[in-house]
Amino acid sequence: MPASIETSTIAPLLHADRTPDVPDCPPKTPWNIDILYHVLREVSLRDLPAAALVCREWTDLNNAPLLARTMLKVPHLRSLVRVLSVKTGLQSVPLSWLQLLPEDSVREFEIEPDTYDGDFAESTLRAPFLRSVRHFKCTVQFLRTHEQLRACFAPPRLESLSIVTAEDVDDFQLTSITPSLTCLRLLLWDYSPVFPRLVNALGPQLQRLELSSISDAPFDDEIPELITALKKSVCQLRGLTIRYRSAPDSPYLDTIPLLLPALEDHIGVGTFTSAIFENIPASLCTLTCDRCWNFPYPFDGIEALLMRAGRGECNLCAVTIFLETISPADLSSYTQIGDLCRDTGVQFSFQQDWNAYLYEDF
Repeated sequence: MPASIETSTIAPLLHADRTPDVPDCPPKTPWNIDILYHVLREVSLRDLPAAALVCREWTDLNNAPLLARTMLKVPHLRSLVRVLSVKTGLQSVPLSWLQLLPEDSVREFEIEPDTYDGDFAESTLRAPFLRSVRHFKCTVQFLRTHEQLRACFAPPRLESLSIVTAEDVDDFQLTSITPSLTCLRLLLWDYSPVFPRLVNALGPQLQRLELSSISDAPFDDEIPELITALKKSVCQLRGLTIRYRSAPDSPYLDTIPLLLPALEDHIGVGTFTSAIFENIPASLCTLTCDRCWNFPYPFDGIEALLMRAGRGECNLCAVTIFLETISPADLSSYTQIGDLCRDTGVQFSFQQDWNAYLYEDF
């Protein structure tokens, strides 16, 4: 699996001996090749030999030992790391230097190992740099215990959290809440009672919420608890995604948009009927929905919504329909929807790869 260890965006460091002739550069860039321009602006000439090691070649797996040696030997470079992405086998890359990254350094952290290492997970979740992380994403091989999962919610400056785990989290409880957390995206193997529990705990502060499972949808007797939590806690949501690999026994989200007047993005799989299109708020910009195998697709409802958009009565600008299977007879109907989208100025697309659809934003 390829490795990616990135550094980006140097913080403004004020030095008395800053070279005045160095030209200004953009304040932020996604490419490591530009990091040297920031270094030239902020450090003295005597530091340049060490700073020159900060380069794109570090992202190559073969150069991981160079990165490790540099971070271990050149302390002042550690505070320059802003975006950190680790996607590799933990046994093949030296990563002990992660523990040396100071607080108030890393802003975005993504960890995607291909094997589980409990000691590495524990030490990483205790590392000082995690206290400054705003955006945190971790995948299935990083987390195995409730304590580790709880630690993912703990960084005091956390704004968005994306978690993929196959572990049993039915009994998971949050012990503390970070007030700055406004975006939660959770992908589990099966539907879990932890979904409504987290909605109740975090809902009043969330702007975007994504609850997904790779396998089973909730059973009928589990749906009321989730709906109650959504109704009570998330009226300020701007983005809502609820999706499963299998469809629920009956749709249950038709009235949810009535409770979300600020909703801008909505994705649902097998959770709605034609009525949902009548209830979608005018603020909604992006709608992604599924043609569920056990319910007919509500073409009349989406056509009425598109006509609202064409008259300027709502902000809808994009519609995506997921089709797990499609027949020639179906295709003509979706082509008509596409034509209507074009006539009303709404972008239209449909997808057939369910796995890509599920993991697209994770």
